[in-house]
Amino acid sequence: MMPSQTMSAPRPAGRSIESVLENRWARLLIPSLSDLFFLAILVWLFVSGGGMGWSGLLADADAGWHIRTGEYILDNHTVPYQDLYSFSKPGAPWYAWEWLSDVIYAGLHRAAGLKGVVLMAALLLAGFSTTLVRRMTARGTHLFIAMLVALLGVGCSTIHFLARPHIFTLLLMSISVWMIEMDRQRPSRRIWLLVPLTAVWTNLHGGFLALIAVLGLTAVGTALEVHLGSGRTIRDAVRYAKLTVACALASLVNPYGWNLHVHVGEYLQSTWIKNMVQEFQSPSFRSESMMQFEALMLVGLLVAAALFRRKQIVEGLWIAF
Repeated sequence: MMPSQTMSAPRPAGRSIESVLENRWARLLIPSLSDLFFLAILVWLFVSGGGMGWSGLLADADAGWHIRTGEYILDNHTVPYQDLYSFSKPGAPWYAWEWLSDVIYAGLHRAAGLKGVVLMAALLLAGFSTTLVRRMTARGTHLFIAMLVALLGVGCSTIHFLARPHIFTLLLMSISVWMIEMDRQRPSRRIWLLVPLTAVWTNLHGGFLALIAVLGLTAVGTALEVHLGSGRTIRDAVRYAKLTVACALASLVNPYGWNLHVHVGEYLQSTWIKNMVQEFQSPSFRSESMMQFEALMLVGLLVAAALFRRKQIVEGLWIAF
């Protein structure tokens, strides 16, 4: 007779990190690498910020008159149509074309002072930086390469890391292009959310014109891809053309109507602004941030050429633009 053998109960297998992250609460509570990247940028802005800490975000004096303009709007319940500040041209026509940003800044200043304004600016900038990483990893880019390229993008844009309305454009532009990229991979009705987004963006900062330009390039590039036989259809090109028109019309939803677009056009063509304002001048490749921009620009042009050869016209046009 064979001796009896006792069977021990199988040990429960340890849960892998993948199975843990499948849990919704675990995804919320366990920080991802992109979450840590967001926090790292946030800490860098407050601790370093070009050697000045959080006060470096206030290195530009424009934050002051944006707050004052917002307070005027809050107190008078209307946007200004005449110059509030110039003693040499009292009552001259004036466009508060970033009025919604001004109101946000004024509200934060009244609630928490300049620290409230700076905190919001830092959150927007950290969000912009993180979307760069998330966009690349969503397209299958290795995380290390995505972070390296994102840091180059962050480094070369630090000239604009100020508590001013243009930081809304940095974040909204990245989100908008991400939405277009996702739609080109898998068309969805969600792309039409860009229309109300444009309406809000128009009242935050004049950079909304960049989105309309990118959408127009997407329509033209898609039509060229159809011609080259890349698998796209003419319906795709027409769809992006319609979206471009819809977003352009949505940009008319502002206190000044189409006059705002005329004013922005005149602003961008001003010889005095081109000669006197640093942001409108050709870059001088001497500072660290401009060297990073130079490297990113040269690599981008090489990548654009490769994209054109692979018949990925839209992305190539984006980089060239």
